Amino acid sequence: AKKNRARGVRRAALFEVGDVFLPADGGGLSEEPRAAMLFFEDDPPRRWGSPAERNLASLKGAVEACLADAGSSLSFVPKDRVPYAGGHALEILVGGVPAGHMGTVDPAVLEGLMLRGKLYVAEFCLKVLEHAGEAIRFKPFSKFPPVVRDFSIVVPSGVPWEKIKAVIDGLGLPNLRSAELVEVYQGAALPKGAKSVSFSLVFQSLDRTLEEKDVCDMPAIVEKALGESAGAVLRSGEGHAV
Repeated sequence: AKKNRARGVRRAALFEVGDVFLPADGGGLSEEPRAAMLFFEDDPPRRWGSPAERNLASLKGAVEACLADAGSSLSFVPKDRVPYAGGHALEILVGGVPAGHMGTVDPAVLEGLMLRGKLYVAEFCLKVLEHAGEAIRFKPFSKFPPVVRDFSIVVPSGVPWEKIKAVIDGLGLPNLRSAELVEVYQGAALPKGAKSVSFSLVFQSLDRTLEEKDVCDMPAIVEKALGESAGAVLRSGEGHAV
């Protein structure tokens, strides 16, 4: 990032693949193939929203895309470590096993590098992709329109989106095609220590157009499950249907 910035590059998305040497359990060093990724930003938008700003969420999406075929569940948990800013670091878990880390590089580190701007970095082990080909499955797409149900819930600020999604996925809702995070909000309108999480559930059948009766019970089921497992309450004034 520093080398590119010195040559006038103010926005960069870079990756590198190579071997690293880590302390082995029995002493000595072990060699491990790893990938590193970074987003660098030192260029304000020339007009509103263009070019789009990259941030930690953007990098997380890139990591998810790279590891989507790892053949096991992918999750992210907060865990502070050098060289990331406090509260802005995540550990990458594949199948519950640590596989890497990512975060926003601490401004003090950037100052030591004499590098202005913002820097987001990820590093993860490539061994988790050794059998990725075996995990690929092709599914037919639906010719029928989807039905979307949007939710905004209030949960304690420490509840991660991954936990909410795991609860939803575990319900086995019929015809559920996806559960996507839309927005996370924390502000004066909410109680202290709480946040609002907005997400969309998409229902779609492969063989017919869904009717209202097919999804009318879903909001109550989701609200009840999230209330019991995550302390969630439906945000006041929010509806369901879209």
